[in-house]
Amino acid sequence: MKTKPNVLPAHNDCPQTTTTGNSRRRKAHRGIEMLSAMGWWSYAIIIVVCVLGMLFGLYIFGRSGSEASNLTQLATATQRAARTQAGFGTANLNTVLYNAGQIPNGWTYNSGTIYNQWNGTVTVTGKTSYFTITDTGIPSSECISIAQTLAAGGVANYLTVGGTKITPASDIATINTACGNANSSVNSTTKTIVMYVGALQ
Repeated sequence: MKTKPNVLPAHNDCPQTTTTGNSRRRKAHRGIEMLSAMGWWSYAIIIVVCVLGMLFGLYIFGRSGSEASNLTQLATATQRAARTQAGFGTANLNTVLYNAGQIPNGWTYNSGTIYNQWNGTVTVTGKTSYFTITDTGIPSSECISIAQTLAAGGVANYLTVGGTKITPASDIATINTACGNANSSVNSTTKTIVMYVGALQ
């Protein structure tokens, strides 16, 4: 009787492999990828915050710029539309300017009252040889830029901010004090700017 040689199972011929080293390498690689991703996310967050800060700054600057532009436009319109041989009279000129279509964009008019972009009132009053424009409800954070622009604009003879006289010769410290500190909880109220335009007596 022939005997068959002992044959080991086929799988015994294959080399034994271990996954421990590969597994560790994969885990380490994944850890590096996670750290890298976290780093990129941190950079992305910083960039987003910076962009939002810039946009907010542009927004604030845009609002203060448009307010100064509207006041200048209204002063020019008043000189053109509300003056007669007798001067500007002594009455409220809001309705005269509204009927002449001279209310600036971004402001509204209702029953004789002009409202600015912060819902403060804007009043144009004749003083015979000159007139005043009183703009109320201006945030302290935007007052400085508006006052600087108006003082240097050449339309108004001078301004008052909260009762403080501002002229083209006024320095930034004077304007800053008049407008107040927007970061102070004590002095973060709104401000009133009055423009004096015309032949002052």
